[in-house]
Amino acid sequence: MKVLVQNYSSRNSTEAIYFQQTMKTIGIEAVLWNQNQISTYDIFDRFKPDVFIAGHNHLTSDIIEYLSHSKTDTVLNVTGLNESQSNTLNTILIDRKIKVPFVFTNTPDSVPEAKLKDFKSHNILPGADLFIPRDNSLDFTLDAIRIYTNKDLDYSYENNLDWHRTYHMTGLYQSDKFDFEGNVATLGALYNKYKEICFFGNPENIFSQLVFDAMFVNDNVRLLSDDQKKMSKIITGIFKTGNIQEQIKPKHTCISRTQRLLSKLGVDINNNVFEQMIGSI
Repeated sequence: MKVLVQNYSSRNSTEAIYFQQTMKTIGIEAVLWNQNQISTYDIFDRFKPDVFIAGHNHLTSDIIEYLSHSKTDTVLNVTGLNESQSNTLNTILIDRKIKVPFVFTNTPDSVPEAKLKDFKSHNILPGADLFIPRDNSLDFTLDAIRIYTNKDLDYSYENNLDWHRTYHMTGLYQSDKFDFEGNVATLGALYNKYKEICFFGNPENIFSQLVFDAMFVNDNVRLLSDDQKKMSKIITGIFKTGNIQEQIKPKHTCISRTQRLLSKLGVDINNNVFEQMIGSI
C-alpha cells in the first residue's frame, strides 16, 4: 500500500508528520507532501497513492479536481468543523464523487462537534510525537513553563495560583509578554527542562498534542482551564484513574494513533510490530 500524507501540521500538531514517519518505520511506503514544494498533479501522478490523508482546511481546488477523477481513497482530518463548514464539505465530497472511506477527528467524545452527515467518522485523538528530538544542548532547569493557548481569553483566574520562582512564559500566539513564541516542535524539545508544565486556556484549546508530548516526558503537568469542570470531564474520559504518565507510553503516542488509523483503513499489521516499537521507547 502506498500512502500520501499531506503535511497539514500546525502550531499545536505534528500529526501528519508522525503518521508518515510511523508508517515508514513499520514498512509502509508513505510519503509526506509539502504543497509548497511540489504541485498536486505532480505528486499524485508520480507517487500514485492508494490512500491520501489530508486536513480538511488544506483541501484546494486542484486537490478536489484530481480526486474527483481518481480511485485513491481519501481520509480527512475534520477536527474543528462547525455546522456550516461540515455541510459545505459534505456537499463537495458527494457532488465530486470523492472516495472517502471515513473521516476522523482529534476531538474527544465528550466535546460536541459538527459531523459530516454522509460519512463515517472516527475519533483518533492526538498522541505524543516520539520523533520530535529533545534539545540536550541547552543547559538549564527552571521551576516551570507557563503555556497560554488562547489569545482572547481572560486569564485573571491564574492570579489565584501559586507563582513560580523561575519560569518561562510562552503561548500559541504572539505576545510581548512571552519569552519566546511557542509551537509543538519547539516546546516538545524543551519539556524536560522544567520541573512543572502549566497549560492555560479553555479546555478545547488546552487539549491538544502538546499535552500528550508534555506528559510523555514530564510527570508534573497541570491543565489550568477557565472551565475546570469541563477540563476534568475531558481528562477522565480519556485516562483511567491512577498515574496518567504511565498510560501515555502504551496507549497515547503516535504509535497507537497510527495503529488506530491503519486499523480503520483495514490494513493488516501484526500487533507485535507496534508492541515492539512501544517496547523500544
